[in-house]
Amino acid sequence: MTIGSSLYAANPNALPEHLLAYDFGVQRRFGSIAKIDVGYFENRVHDMLYRTTDFASDPTGHILRLTNAALGRIRGMEASADEKILPWLQLKQTYTYTNGVITDNPSLPATVGKTLPNVPAHMTSFIILANRNRWLGSVSGRYQSAVFSTDTNTDIVHGVPGGYSPFFTADLSAGYRATKNVTVTANATNILDRRYYLYYLAAGRQVFVGLRIRL
Repeated sequence: MTIGSSLYAANPNALPEHLLAYDFGVQRRFGSIAKIDVGYFENRVHDMLYRTTDFASDPTGHILRLTNAALGRIRGMEASADEKILPWLQLKQTYTYTNGVITDNPSLPATVGKTLPNVPAHMTSFIILANRNRWLGSVSGRYQSAVFSTDTNTDIVHGVPGGYSPFFTADLSAGYRATKNVTVTANATNILDRRYYLYYLAAGRQVFVGLRIRL
């Protein structure tokens, strides 16, 4: 499979992964007004599957071949909050921290201690939901920290394919229930017109108008 200028190659010799995972969490409710969840997770993966840059086949680094590492460790925490500000207004927030590293890899020792490709350390999001009378709408946003696309973590150039930069995007939506079965909708994605790469250049600002009919 080819995405952009990179070829994602298969490997018939790849072994299945073996996973040991555990997690725990706590939840606290504040009546019917708010709720908070916090959790911790850890995964230890033997024969972990990931994409390595195959410089032997292509010195330019455009071939990413599926392969096994002897051992990988992924651990982190998740937190979320949900608030009912008014009967018609709700807020939600999430945050995830992930520390994913290759801890053992005899076939490629240079990758030991490196961050797993395409695993962001930080992700957070929020959404504001409103639904009052005939009107409904939302405002949402998400942030993702930079990721590496190579197992050697050498791709540190931002703003180019394969060099993934941190980004924040925001979306808007609105709707009006004209009748019981008909709703007029409008959506705007990436309203800040952010330009960033995730395998390919993300689309800029887009606006859509539609009609939702319930039969």
